Amino acid sequence: MKKVWLVVSFIFISSAVQAGVDPTLQRAIDAAYNAQTSEAKAAINQYIGAHPDDPVGYIVKGTIGDWEDQVNNLRGANDTQILADYKRANDLAFHQWDKDQNNIDKMINLGNSYLYLARKWIDLDKKSRAGLILKKCKKHMEEAIEKDPSRYDAYLAIGSFNYFAANIPPGLKFLTGIMGISGNEQKGISQLNQTANNSNIYQADAQFLLTYIFGESKKDYTQTKKYLEPLIAKYPNNPQFRFSKIKYAYRGKAYAESEAAYQDFMSFCDSHKCNSYYQFQSNYYLLAGLIKQQKYVEARKYLETTQKMDPHHDKKVTANLSLYNGIVLKSEGKKEEARAALEAAKNLVGDKESSIYQTADKELANL
Repeated sequence: MKKVWLVVSFIFISSAVQAGVDPTLQRAIDAAYNAQTSEAKAAINQYIGAHPDDPVGYIVKGTIGDWEDQVNNLRGANDTQILADYKRANDLAFHQWDKDQNNIDKMINLGNSYLYLARKWIDLDKKSRAGLILKKCKKHMEEAIEKDPSRYDAYLAIGSFNYFAANIPPGLKFLTGIMGISGNEQKGISQLNQTANNSNIYQADAQFLLTYIFGESKKDYTQTKKYLEPLIAKYPNNPQFRFSKIKYAYRGKAYAESEAAYQDFMSFCDSHKCNSYYQFQSNYYLLAGLIKQQKYVEARKYLETTQKMDPHHDKKVTANLSLYNGIVLKSEGKKEEARAALEAAKNLVGDKESSIYQTADKELANL
């Protein structure tokens, strides 16, 4: 999956047509959400043709490209076009705001255009550039909320800024300190909930971002489900949501729910298009959960299948699979084969501080 900031590139908008939202724009958004890329593209092109100066049209067009990339595992193939769409949105929004700086709608459009543009620069590993843009996003959204606290479409951007600015990796804190970027995690979560819990155009987007925060960062599966289950119900054709349930249930140590979600996902893939990477990842998390529960007989059934499915052969993932293989072989009494697999896991990951290396070392010590 893409970097964390991918999640803030998705405009997950409530399927109910919101006041003031053009039906064609709503159709484009809902189709993108439901992994219906062709329908989404046709609708957004129609919308932009009728509203060529609306920045939101280009934000939605960019996010449709992100969805297409995500659900088809295109690995950034759409990035150049997506970046162009977000730049176009930002350019339009800036010039419209510049002529009417007290207009709250134009203020919010500009703030959101900065958010999505910054997110894409982060995807492209341009962190300094993204940081400077995010500061502008913060400024406009704070001003908009001060003018009207009920503008829930403004809280997504400021909430995203506050949460992620408060969780910057240690290696980047010096740089962000120089740029004057700082955040407040709890305030960010509270602001995201303003968007998630109130009817507005970005409601489902905030719900999805909160699934990431609680499912992967916080590993609080109870909170994760609160946001994820409505997305699965509203957008049943999107494999991302069903797959996320497998992963986040595993991350939250809710192994029985992760296994049930895996079975649901496999049934879904029997009648829907699921790319090979989703299928590999679902098997990977199921296998990891079985290893954690020491269900080694069941794990054996999925281990070789998972190894054969790995489409990217990421070194860390391959090392982890070798570790799991060693653990299963050890449980089967195949000591020499287990030793070879565990040593291979250590060699692949290399880093002695990694959990894979240390776990393999412990297994070898008790072999």
